[in-house]
Amino acid sequence: MVRVSVALAAILLAAAPAVAAPVTPPAYRYFDFGGGGYKSNTVNAINAGGTVIGSSFGSRQGLLYWNNGQRTFVPDGSFRPTSINNLGQVAGTAFTPGGFSAFVRDTDGTVTLIPGAPGVDTSAAGINDLGAVVVNTSNGNGSSGAFVWEGGATTAIVGPGGNAPIATAINNAGVVVGRAGNGTGQTQAFRWEVGNFTSLGSLGNSDSEAYGINEAGDIVGSTTTFEGFWSAYVWRNGTMTALPGLGLSGAAYGINADGWVVGSGMDDPFVTKAMLWVDGAGYDLATLVPELASFTNAFGVGINDAGDIIGYGQRAGIETGFILKPLAPGGVPEPASWAMLIAGFGLTGAMLRRQRAARQEPARVA
Repeated sequence: MVRVSVALAAILLAAAPAVAAPVTPPAYRYFDFGGGGYKSNTVNAINAGGTVIGSSFGSRQGLLYWNNGQRTFVPDGSFRPTSINNLGQVAGTAFTPGGFSAFVRDTDGTVTLIPGAPGVDTSAAGINDLGAVVVNTSNGNGSSGAFVWEGGATTAIVGPGGNAPIATAINNAGVVVGRAGNGTGQTQAFRWEVGNFTSLGSLGNSDSEAYGINEAGDIVGSTTTFEGFWSAYVWRNGTMTALPGLGLSGAAYGINADGWVVGSGMDDPFVTKAMLWVDGAGYDLATLVPELASFTNAFGVGINDAGDIIGYGQRAGIETGFILKPLAPGGVPEPASWAMLIAGFGLTGAMLRRQRAARQEPARVA
């Protein structure tokens, strides 16, 4: 019996995973959102299938779709998109003769306007896969509230003390995030679902904002700090955690299912850089993607579960959107680990086999 135990221990030791190799940057392929035909443009959102929605400006104004290098242009400059769901429905704001109106554009081109009360403009901040749209309202005095629209029915979002919130995103569970007055003179990030409004607080006993949420309910945004700067953050399970920046202010705008976050950071008061955060470590995207070195004031605004990143910035004085696609997404088992598993458990079969996957992550900013 002792011999069997010693032999089994030897097998387990031999099959133990190797020490993780040093983290290396992922390789990204850069794509220009507008290409040569749509010189001035910006991106707004990306869905799980990699379809990107944005706007083209200048001489060719309208909606611009992008997927795997193929562009579809809708020549109507009255639409400004903000979100696209996994069904391809787009939400945003339309310029109308009576002012501004939130809209939903279906894949067949059908447009549904979501108007407000007389004299009240509306704008859509996000749409989920159920077709629920989170809408902000405004009158002559500025923001006047927010609501969720679904199939013609509306549900009001009311902040503390009746304060009017500004919503920014919605997930498939119907959870809405944004910012609202907290009743004490501060404006703070919030999380809302029917019957439950939660202020997320801040890391500086002052203001904060929420910009994005994933399906797990993780929220990202920007918060004031005691150091006097704004910091990107992740809010998860009731706890707000600062994300490391480049020395000055930062903000986070999107988060995927793996918790990868995109946003912006500053190491100069006049220069904004697109950022990526992986497992809490921050990276200047321009150090990972050579094409971004020519951008100034760049922002990472979205990331899907495949790791595709979208953003925009100024290039040669022209606003330009970009897409970054990982060349080798996901992980593969290390050959050494497989060899040890086969050698250690060849006689005992699959009962004790273990599989190990090594996930690539980018090198962290110095």
